[in-house]
Amino acid sequence: MYTPGVALLLSLLIPGALFADSDRVEMLTTPEQGIQPRALVDGKGVLHLLWYAGGAKGGNLFHATRQADKTWSAPVKVNSIPHSAVAAGTIRGAQYAMGRDGYLHVIWNGYKETGGKAEPMPLYYTRSTDGGKTFEPQRIVSGDWPMDGGGAVAADPNGKVHVFWHAGREGGREGEVSRRIFIRSSTDDGANFDDERTISPEGTGVCACCSMQALATRGGNVHVLFRNAFDAGKSRNIATLISGDGGKTFSYAEVDPWRIHGCPMSSMSLVEVQGGAVVGAWEREGQIVLGRFGATNNQPGKVTVAMQGPSQRKHPVLATGRDGSLLIAWTEGTGWNKGGTLAWQMVDQDLTLNSRSVPVTAGSVPVWSFCSVAAIGGSFVLVR
Repeated sequence: MYTPGVALLLSLLIPGALFADSDRVEMLTTPEQGIQPRALVDGKGVLHLLWYAGGAKGGNLFHATRQADKTWSAPVKVNSIPHSAVAAGTIRGAQYAMGRDGYLHVIWNGYKETGGKAEPMPLYYTRSTDGGKTFEPQRIVSGDWPMDGGGAVAADPNGKVHVFWHAGREGGREGEVSRRIFIRSSTDDGANFDDERTISPEGTGVCACCSMQALATRGGNVHVLFRNAFDAGKSRNIATLISGDGGKTFSYAEVDPWRIHGCPMSSMSLVEVQGGAVVGAWEREGQIVLGRFGATNNQPGKVTVAMQGPSQRKHPVLATGRDGSLLIAWTEGTGWNKGGTLAWQMVDQDLTLNSRSVPVTAGSVPVWSFCSVAAIGGSFVLVR
């Protein structure tokens, strides 16, 4: 649990191999034995960090900022209802996005026990209108269908905020095949949201215990990356929902097939790159896959298996630097109730491995956790 009187220890340098580009990557560790870090950088170069503290179930979320001189603010608790977040499963943790005027928008799977039995998870939302100094009381944004896997949030520079989750009919015989992706949108920086609606096609399903990722580009296009589930749950393919009209309508396409029996409990990442294109990263057969999408194109212009090796690789995260290069980080050896290690490598704009860089193992990753990465100018910050 977090102890307010203990100072943040966020500038711990993790030893690593010496290689080209090593001076561009600063390694940080999440404070107070926190897990599931999420890092963002605002227009002033301020690093924002969100993390989870507590047991696997019934924990809290905290937020802090680091200025350009590397001084940290005091952490602020994000959730207004104590112990209403959950970490178990890794993919159900918080996500957040930065919108207009530096507003922060946070969503997370809720947790509540009554009589020793967990109730159906709601999706909670809160926002900060002062750069993370305070957060509004949390509110439920999910609808009536029971949800499970992690949701997503996206915000653009014009005040639009989109919240996504996936859910299935209670008691439905179709199981995962009946699951749909829902959206609620706001045009006033998250003050109000419209009614929920489904945006994924019927019959394609959603992998129940996988998360999704969403991104609103500077031009207002909206991308959603997720894993579907059909053919009695034997096919769990990466799919996209992309909107070219600011979230009003979405087109669907399958991107990367994976014939697998059982849920891989995977997550994915999206980042906008030069020219308005979007790069996504996901897991397939224990390896990390990258895909490059046009501003409104469902089918990627290029797909490549970025990392290949004997290790089980999961939970990729992406950031792009000022020169257009990509830093991709991932976990190795993590699983259900199992920690692992962090690794990363530089990737060029055309999704080829950077010839100056080699994969680097950079410290341990706790149980239920992953890493996060953010770009500050031409450098990167990697948090584990």
